[in-house]
Order: sequence, then C-alpha cells, then structure tokens
Amino acid sequence: MESTHIQQLQAWLEQETQQPVVLHETHISWVLLTPTLTYKIKKPVRFDFLDFTDLETRHELCRRELRLNQRLAPEVYLAVTPVVSREGTVQLSDEGTCLDYAVVMKTLDNNRLLSRRLAEGTVTPDFIRKLAVQLAVFHENAEVVQHKSKMERMKADLRELEEISAWLGSNIHAYWQRSVGEWMELAHWVLDHFSGQMERRLEQGYYRDGHGDLHAGNIFYYEDEPVVFDCLEFNDAFRQIDVLNDIAFLCMDLDRYQQPELRKLFLDTYVDYFPVFSAPEDLILFKYYLFNRACIRLKVLSLKAMAAPETTPGELREIEQYARLTERYAAQLHTLIDHYVTYELEKIP
Repeated sequence: MESTHIQQLQAWLEQETQQPVVLHETHISWVLLTPTLTYKIKKPVRFDFLDFTDLETRHELCRRELRLNQRLAPEVYLAVTPVVSREGTVQLSDEGTCLDYAVVMKTLDNNRLLSRRLAEGTVTPDFIRKLAVQLAVFHENAEVVQHKSKMERMKADLRELEEISAWLGSNIHAYWQRSVGEWMELAHWVLDHFSGQMERRLEQGYYRDGHGDLHAGNIFYYEDEPVVFDCLEFNDAFRQIDVLNDIAFLCMDLDRYQQPELRKLFLDTYVDYFPVFSAPEDLILFKYYLFNRACIRLKVLSLKAMAAPETTPGELREIEQYARLTERYAAQLHTLIDHYVTYELEKIP
C-alpha cells in the first residue's frame, strides 16, 4: 500500500459517503475518518520495534488489533476489511486485487478525549472511579504471562536518554543536561537491586496481557463512560507487563495535568478492586514505573523536536514539564529508597 493508494481510497470514501473524509498520518499508520466510521491501515514500514513490511503480517496484526481492543472497547472496534484495487479505483471490498487491510472502528469525537478534558479541567471524580474499576476488572481477568520485561531492553531504553542530554542543556536549561546522568544512574540502581522483586511479582501473577499504552490520549468520554482504545498489538513485550507498569502511564498523565487528587482517587479505587501492592518493594517499583514513563515521554518529545526544522515555545514548555516531572519522581524515588534501606537495616539484629 502506497500513499497514492490512500489518496484514491480517500476519494472513493468521499464519493461513497458524500461526506468529507479526513486523513491522519502517523509514522506507522494511515487513518481515514468519515463522520461515522474510521479506517486504520498499517504502513509497510520497519523499525527496531516493529516490522510491517509483509502484507500477511499486516493482515494478522489487524486481526490482533481488533481482538485485543475488543476486550476494552467492543463497541468501537468493529471489523477488519480488505482494501482492494477494483474497477480502476481503490476501495473497501471483498472482491478485487487485495492491496492491504483496514481495521474498521466507530468514529468518536476527539473533543471527548480524556487528555482534552484534563486540559480543560472538566474531568469528574465519578468518571475516574468508573475508569479505575474498568481497568481493575480488565487487569484482574487478563491473561497471566510468564515472561518478564527484558532487563537489558529496559536499560537500553534508558541509555537512549543520552541522545537528548546535550539538546536539553542547549534548548531548555543546562540543569537538565546534568540531570540526565543522575536519572540514568538512579534507574540502573533500581533495576539492579529490585530485579528480584520484579521476578517475585512475575511468579505471583502480576504480569498480565494488558494495554501497554494507557495514557489519557487513548481514553474517550463516551456517553459519560470511559472507553479505552488503541492498545499495543505489534509488540507483545510492550503490552505484557506488570500491571503497576501499565497503570503508571495513566497516573503519570494525571500528575502531568496537575490532578493529584484524581490520580490518588484512581489508584485507591483500582487497588480496592484489584489489590496489586503485596510488599513494601512494590511501592518503589511503582514509583520507578512512574519515573520511567516520564523519562520515555521526555525522550520521545525531545527526539521529535530535535528532528523538526523548528520547535514552538509551547512544545519546549511541554518538554520542560516532563523534565520537571521526571525530576520530581526521581526525588520521590530517592526518598522511598532511603526509607526502605533504613527499614531493612533496622531489621538486622
């Protein structure tokens, strides 16, 4: 499937629906939005973390995306349909020469994204409670997985922070360039000293086939009910993780939008339904996952800014927000570790 085919499909959809069709493009997908239905088509691309170059692989991943997302949003994820060349056009049909496949979804209003509502300050406690219960039930019933996150992969993700260190110092503040090294040292210490607790949580069944990308931009307000969509289907390792890691992304987002009360409400409600803290070390791991999620967002946004011809003041402010959030989590993590070490020392006869 090529971009010219997408343009032809867009024209065909506009003719069929007699409505404007909007094209959104990411680095891995084309998304065509009609007023009622959305069609998502995977680009034939390869990166370190995915390979979409084979048509049958894309077909299988479309089916997997449908199946996995129907766990949380069955009313949104509807079908997988062929994209074909037929009668001189590119269209959606079971007849013709197959070019690719599209995941068919119900079109939802982007103004109802949780991220928009958080920015506006219009998210209600009732919605957060419903979301917490929904995710707790989802995780409790999700498939238990028996392989933990690769430690070397986790450390490699952190090493990639070095790529943005000098840029942060030059474009945000020199302080952040120095901080990156301290963050990496802290993260490696936690991974080295708490890998045993990660292993125990794996054995206890806390690693589940979850969502993997659970941030506020992947949650809709739909008739005042939460709809969670767009889980990661293309790499099992990103999705099959400790449930504390899965919910940490959303909790980090709530902190980023300066909603600590909603974050506390979410976590308290979630834990009431699905108790996932079984040892003091789990608090340290959860704080580490918050810290790690902030690091990753900081890295992604910084790399995007580094590759762009120019960066807006708003984009720079957002990057600094994530740097400050990362620093805050690092300080909290240091405090928790200090208390934990003191507690362990006091147990020595």
